[in-house]
Amino acid sequence: MFCFFNLDHLEYEQSSLDIIYLIDSSRSIGENNFKEAKKTVVKMIENLETNNSTIKVGLINYSTAIMEQSFFIKSEKDKETLVQKISNMPYLNQSTASGDALNKAFKIFDKFGRTKTPRVVLILTDGKSNVGADVFGAAKILKDSHVIVYAVGIKNNINFEELSKIASSPSESYVKKLTEYELIISEINSIIELHEITHSENNNVNTTSLIFTTTFPVENVTNVNINITSIASTQTQVIIDKTTISTIISTPEKSSTIISTRPSTSSTITPSENYATVSVKETSKISSSLTTSIPSTSPLTTTTTSARTTTPITYGYNFTGKLKLNIPIKDSFQRLFSLPNGDFIRGSGWKDTKIEIWDSQQGIVKRILTSVYQNPNLFGLLSNGYLISSHAVNKTLLLWDLSTNNNDHLKKVIQIEETLMCLTVLKNDDLALGQSGLNFDIIIRNGLTGLVKRRLIGHTSTVYQIKRIQNDKLVSCSADTTARIWSELDGSLVKTLPHSSSVYSIEILKNGYLAAGLNDNSIYIWDINTGNLIRNLRGHGNIICNYECLFPLFNGDLLSGSYDRTLKLWNPLDGSLKLNIEEHKTIVRQLVVTYSKNLISVSTSEILIWN
Repeated sequence: MFCFFNLDHLEYEQSSLDIIYLIDSSRSIGENNFKEAKKTVVKMIENLETNNSTIKVGLINYSTAIMEQSFFIKSEKDKETLVQKISNMPYLNQSTASGDALNKAFKIFDKFGRTKTPRVVLILTDGKSNVGADVFGAAKILKDSHVIVYAVGIKNNINFEELSKIASSPSESYVKKLTEYELIISEINSIIELHEITHSENNNVNTTSLIFTTTFPVENVTNVNINITSIASTQTQVIIDKTTISTIISTPEKSSTIISTRPSTSSTITPSENYATVSVKETSKISSSLTTSIPSTSPLTTTTTSARTTTPITYGYNFTGKLKLNIPIKDSFQRLFSLPNGDFIRGSGWKDTKIEIWDSQQGIVKRILTSVYQNPNLFGLLSNGYLISSHAVNKTLLLWDLSTNNNDHLKKVIQIEETLMCLTVLKNDDLALGQSGLNFDIIIRNGLTGLVKRRLIGHTSTVYQIKRIQNDKLVSCSADTTARIWSELDGSLVKTLPHSSSVYSIEILKNGYLAAGLNDNSIYIWDINTGNLIRNLRGHGNIICNYECLFPLFNGDLLSGSYDRTLKLWNPLDGSLKLNIEEHKTIVRQLVVTYSKNLISVSTSEILIWN
């Protein structure tokens, strides 16, 4: 069996991101919407993960006239200065020259002078360009220069056709509404984190640095294939299990490929003798970026999934904040999903295809499932024990049999039309699918056949979560500031619960009340039978994240996670805060409970497993 690695050497400077915000202040936008756009940009900047790196920021306020400014962000104080500049930007109230603004962004990147630093453009507009340079031609120049272009719609009356042609591909991933800014923050922070992980500052001397290391199951692995392409002459060492197997020279004119045999006897440096570690070291003046993939692996152990997969996880009696494991992660946040045997699934990002199966007791990867389908990020279990995974880039649902001992895990591929934000398995193996992008209906499909059975129509923006509740009903939450209760049987809308801002997470408490986590940092507690708001919990200093960041306990308490990097334990009835935990180094993205009664909290830099 072969494992394949591709390393593309790129010349990066210490700055982790170049980003330009283009804010449309034309007549068609209106002054109130322009103010909302400025507030949204402020929230984006406040939530940028700067760490120890510098971010270069460009601001373009445009109508017919173009007003530009450039800034460096190295600290929170720099952010405050930039926020003040945004607040002072005037409303121009002229025609819409989006093409001119995009061309100006290209010139600003040229002035920044770093073609290899990750570059992002966010244009906030209504898509109604009517003067100046060709908007699509200007956008193409940026995209052809490897700039990631987000097109963010302002107002309700948006020309999505123009936004889709401006944005990077696939447009479903890069066209957003203003209310979806939290998703954009997450994606941009992922770009920053990946850059900081795979690139380090170089001094003007030759240094040897570890640029890549990976661990993978190797029951029958004998060969490793590594391809290296450079923009400068470099000397690269490839080490497997502490043994140097090759030292090669690569140049800009010629890439180098190693196909090497794994040493028959090696000194392993991993927690298990069933794992191998590949390390790549480089002597050079440049840093490197890389992507890796493992097309196939032999399973280490069998993961058996019970057919009774719809049984809910029992709530824990209490949460004391006792930490069991702290697992650093280097590829940013990816969603987790619990398996009945106590293991958990971890998905992967936009350009990756792997699904990792983790041992939650030891905190190690047991097995990896791979396919050609990218971005597995939503999961569920069907009654026959099959794992179902959603792959956003390819708009597919994959069915996996985890009980097999061979590599024939993938059993079925279902093509769908939806850009999914959430997936919930219902009875009879139906799936409730919540959407982002341009359509926000909840789609009910059969999980085995993929056939559409009905649509739940009512939400007007991204649907973040769907849960089953008593009496054959569903509850969903959305960026349209509502939680909605539906009949699972016929799809009719039963009740709408209004909120003050986007609703990102929902959970049913032990007493039947609904907890809803909001974009404005608060948590609403509802009596869903009467539709009465019971309480508003306040204490978090940032938004409640949109990947299941609420968890109910058996004693009636509620645990919440937030972008303020804390976990908080509440008595939701009297509103008292019982526990505040500050273990996470970066923003909390998800709370998961395992069938082995462990709670997992996930941030952009670590997985914490709690007793």
